Amino acid sequence: MKYIVIILNVFLLFSCMNNGSDDHSHDGHESHGHNHGHSANEHMNQNSFEDLVDRFEGPERAEWQMPEKVFEVMGDIEGKKLYDIGPGTGYFSFMAVDRGAEVIAADIDQRFLDYIKHKRDSLGIEPSKLHVRKVNENSAGLRQGEADIAYMVNVYHHIDDRPEYFARIREQLNEGGKLMIIDFIKEETPHGPPASMRLAPDVVQEELEKAGFTQFDIITDVLPEQYIVVASVD
Repeated sequence: MKYIVIILNVFLLFSCMNNGSDDHSHDGHESHGHNHGHSANEHMNQNSFEDLVDRFEGPERAEWQMPEKVFEVMGDIEGKKLYDIGPGTGYFSFMAVDRGAEVIAADIDQRFLDYIKHKRDSLGIEPSKLHVRKVNENSAGLRQGEADIAYMVNVYHHIDDRPEYFARIREQLNEGGKLMIIDFIKEETPHGPPASMRLAPDVVQEELEKAGFTQFDIITDVLPEQYIVVASVD
């Protein structure tokens, strides 16, 4: 894709950037409990930021992540408002913009937000098409009217107190909106965290039911190492 061509320029830009302000800043203040998500975050951050970028942006990711299949499940997103929770390097955010969506990329890690901003600006993408937002670990920071689709890829197992966290997302989704979760099956695979940190799709459904979602489509036969849960409200 066109933005891969300038990836080296992005790395050079990153080497001299600081923790400047975001396009849109929001901090939640809700409390959280158990530390399952903290364990997953600690596991991920055993790697350097540069290693994470290499992993998230490497061409081999497409072989198992199959983004085209993910977007097929997501459906036509042209003109839609998407909220990418924990986007990392913006792997899916940029693809969504290419498909005509307006995206807010929300992350707790300023380094990733800076990476996305520099990559966005280098590509000449308008901030109105791709916003970045700094949030904290307790809240996705979604506001009313901002999202037709909220989604997270390889992030669900990082979240603490998930029913409370996703209840707030459900309340803010636009009418007819949906939540899409892509995460790793609960067994060892070539990619992803240890199986002990993963959650089975039936557990995801149970937690999202507690959050107030009532309709579910659980897809386990599209991606080789992952499942997709699409949740909505009647």
